[in-house]
Amino acid sequence: MIGKLKLSFFMAIALTCFAIFVGCQPNNRFTTTLKAGDTRIFRFPTRNVEGFRDLMTGDNAYDAKGLGTLYLPSKASQKNKVAVMVILHGSGGEWSGREVDQAGFLVQHGIGAFIVDTFVSRGLKKKDKYIQRLMKVNFPDQLTDAFAALEILHTHPFVDSNRIGVMGYSMGGTTTILAAFEEIAQNSSRSKIRFALHVPFYAPCIIQPENGKGTGATIVGLWGEEDETTPRSRCEELIKYLQDGGNSVKAIWFPGAAHGWNGKKPMRLYENVPNFSACRFTILSDGSVFEAVTGMTSITDKKFIENSEHCVGFGYTIGRHDETYIKANRALLTGIEKFMPNPKK
Repeated sequence: MIGKLKLSFFMAIALTCFAIFVGCQPNNRFTTTLKAGDTRIFRFPTRNVEGFRDLMTGDNAYDAKGLGTLYLPSKASQKNKVAVMVILHGSGGEWSGREVDQAGFLVQHGIGAFIVDTFVSRGLKKKDKYIQRLMKVNFPDQLTDAFAALEILHTHPFVDSNRIGVMGYSMGGTTTILAAFEEIAQNSSRSKIRFALHVPFYAPCIIQPENGKGTGATIVGLWGEEDETTPRSRCEELIKYLQDGGNSVKAIWFPGAAHGWNGKKPMRLYENVPNFSACRFTILSDGSVFEAVTGMTSITDKKFIENSEHCVGFGYTIGRHDETYIKANRALLTGIEKFMPNPKK
């Protein structure tokens, strides 16, 4: 069973999927000229922002080219449109291969996947230090990329435009949650299109907008009971906030699982990794970010991370948990089937 779920990138490509290339100009449409089994990283129109202030006001935001790869099941066609999940990486980037493995799993089950790389598109490298990455790129840029991906997927002839969801790991999971707040969605998107489903994986529950009105979409939240970055009491507060705003939330907690249960390395404590779980960020209507523990306010990515250093701790457990890996993927499929059902079934 585990072997079936652990599809590698190359197996996924060889067996069940093909990639579609899109040009980097905003007016270009997806093309279907590539042969099955061909894969390419491609560019799509997005925006760069230097923090939530730029995201919310549009000040200093400028057009940019996002980076992503789309995988579709071989059965996808204009007559057989498929659901697609946009996949957002964590603060470690896409270099681990976790996102590609997830895409292979989805494609094997008849669902498309669109992996967005917010780091590489903005010049970040694997060798860059953790904090230095986040000072340049974090939630706001990932939000603009996610909604840009949604908008362009909406035009694809093989994609069911009513069945496009978003999922993400760790930082990408938190971005996945933020995308379910209407004010954030409005300022992240150039259209009124919204995600049909949000599936955050082990998302730190550290940030929320002051305006709690939701998009109305369902959130299937997946957390590990042993994850020091996601205290259950804090996440339950955020869940209630989402529900009060009009979103439906199904939270699943996996016993024995810590952070990054779908990674490749064994579980162990990483003592020097920053842990933001004690921080309490609120995004104000003007885009400034207030941190309740310190009373500090930030308006840029750099200042956001600098202020975080005053509430951040260090150390948490990361690593593979096979039982949760299987159960979480089942929960993902169940969520897609239930909340983005195929109208032909």
